[in-house]
Amino acid sequence: MWLEPQTQTRLQRQRQRQRQRQLQFQRQLRLRLRLRLLLRLRLRLRLRLRLRLRLRLRLQALTAWGEP
Repeated sequence: MWLEPQTQTRLQRQRQRQRQRQLQFQRQLRLRLRLRLLLRLRLRLRLRLRLRLRLRLRLQALTAWGEP
């Protein structure tokens, strides 16, 4: 199937644009996923720290209460 040069270049350009759009979309998706992962990890860390703090406070309170 032979096309005129202008049509050929236009088709190539369209294909290229489509490919670029797809690549950009994939990149954005990957970035979003990474961000979500980071946020989840940070949240988990914060929760763990808070739990540890609460436990330490409770232990201190118990030891202080147990002492005369």
